[in-house]
Amino acid sequence: MGEDKNFEEVTDISIQKLSDTDIILSWVNPRGCQSVDIYFAEESGGFGSPERVDDSSKRYGGLVFGRTYVFMLKAKHPGFQESLGISHSYYHEHTILPFAISHERIDGYLYRISWKIPAPGYDVYVLVNGVAVGSAKTEDGHLDIELPPNDYHVVSAEVRSCANNTASINKERIDTCLPMEIDKAATVNQIAERSISGGYGVSIPISLAGLPPMGVTGFYYVVHTDNKWAEAHELDGDKNVYTGIRQCTLANYERNGILPYDMTLQGEGSFYITVFTVYEDGRGGRVLARACAHIGRPLHAEVYWGVKKKWLEPPRLEVEIRANMPILSCPRLVLCACDKSARLLSYKDPNGQILCDIPQESLEEPEAVIKRGFNIGGRYDKEKKLYLFAELAGDAQRKVTFVPKPL
Repeated sequence: MGEDKNFEEVTDISIQKLSDTDIILSWVNPRGCQSVDIYFAEESGGFGSPERVDDSSKRYGGLVFGRTYVFMLKAKHPGFQESLGISHSYYHEHTILPFAISHERIDGYLYRISWKIPAPGYDVYVLVNGVAVGSAKTEDGHLDIELPPNDYHVVSAEVRSCANNTASINKERIDTCLPMEIDKAATVNQIAERSISGGYGVSIPISLAGLPPMGVTGFYYVVHTDNKWAEAHELDGDKNVYTGIRQCTLANYERNGILPYDMTLQGEGSFYITVFTVYEDGRGGRVLARACAHIGRPLHAEVYWGVKKKWLEPPRLEVEIRANMPILSCPRLVLCACDKSARLLSYKDPNGQILCDIPQESLEEPEAVIKRGFNIGGRYDKEKKLYLFAELAGDAQRKVTFVPKPL
């Protein structure tokens, strides 16, 4: 029995990773063991000469990722006897450090889950509500997944390797309740401005695109003039924490077709509109889906004009434009003539004759009052009725109104 004990093997072999290239091999020596011979090789090659170690650990360096290394440990006993040896394999892989994920909506219910993991070649599994729905390699940096609509989902990720699995340090909650988008064109066309003491009042009938999806119960909305959008976390229950916020039920929206908003301003401004579409989440709570739009203050200008004729000089079109705010462009001006029995609604009317067409002019400095004079030429006929049309191109984000008024 005593002779058998002299040939006991080392036990509890373990490896601790120190860096991307270095490890420590550790073990427990049997009783009576004087030293250990260690044979070391890559899995694809043979053992070389052993290295004798008088301790219970040894450090190895220069290891390469993706390779398997084999250790054979033989315990040396008194009388130059040694054990048969015990082998231990080790696959050297990257250390997957803690990583975070993020998400963005690509289109509809398609979302991109992204990560930054420096170790290439590993599988990243994306989990939705704890269930894996797809995978990609670490170096891909993202995976696109489609989520069920009108609900919220908890998304996480996990790197799976031979040694262990490393989960993302965060989980993303993704609401697939999409917002009703703001119809900018319809909103701009319906906006109205009125003069009041010390400033002006603006009525903004906010229009939404499409029909309300299933599960919508109403809307929160607000308009700012200081380049700021409202955030969902700033809404405290049903309390209007955000100054100027409005609430509209689905029934009222379907009845009126708009979200009405009135405000009073003292200076020039543009409007930053935030609309939260409110869904019931089926769990006694709600989900807010945000839409944003930026529109400019309505431009309203009165165009006073007339045609003057001096002796021996060509007739001139005299124009004075009085706008409700400084503008950077003088509008295109089209002077037309027609028979006194006719009426023109546009300079494109075939019953009219264009006397002069002055192109839109950029101004060096914004002006609220613009005065201009233009020669008409020899086509002026006093027996004709005159119309002036003004239009400003390239400003689809604001309502533009020109009201020609003869001098």
